[in-house]
Amino acid sequence: MGLKANTKILTDEYLFAFIQSVEFSKLADSSTIPQINNKQIQGIRIPIPPLSIQQTIVQHLDRTFAQLDTLQTEQTTRLHHLENLKSSILTEAFQGKL
Repeated sequence: MGLKANTKILTDEYLFAFIQSVEFSKLADSSTIPQINNKQIQGIRIPIPPLSIQQTIVQHLDRTFAQLDTLQTEQTTRLHHLENLKSSILTEAFQGKL
């Protein structure tokens, strides 16, 4: 199944951002092979603001996710540095240098 925005009223980027907020695991049927069909998604209501507002929302989300990526990278780097510091402190402690 595919999903395509009616670009007269909805941008693909806004639709993509909205769809990412849907918990599809709660919509899937409980058959042997979980799947999602039209009947599961036809009840989803998508708020459709004017196109200019959709673009503003998508730009804001893009900036926010970029900031989150930066913070995650910084956190990973700092954690790595802390692990190295811990290792060097333990090494010096066991060598009697502290």
